[in-house]
Amino acid sequence: MLVFMWATGTQAGGLLGGTAPCEFQVNADVLNVRAGPATGEKQVDSLLNGAKVRGTPTVVNGFRDLGGGRWAADEFLTRKPGSKCEP
Repeated sequence: MLVFMWATGTQAGGLLGGTAPCEFQVNADVLNVRAGPATGEKQVDSLLNGAKVRGTPTVVNGFRDLGGGRWAADEFLTRKPGSKCEP
């Protein structure tokens, strides 16, 4: 189960009963969020520089799985200090 907080542009929650969520900060002016792990996938959202987001440990083709069918380029996500992100 995932819970999203759209008003703040951040995602809360994570995979219940799974690994601890990874916490990131966006380090791009605008980071496109896509429906799958490729630039050709449909854009479903965007995140602004400095936005905080949670994801999963899964990275495919350089895209981080943010959960809920949302993927973002991992190179523009900086892991927050102390964040647990076990593959």
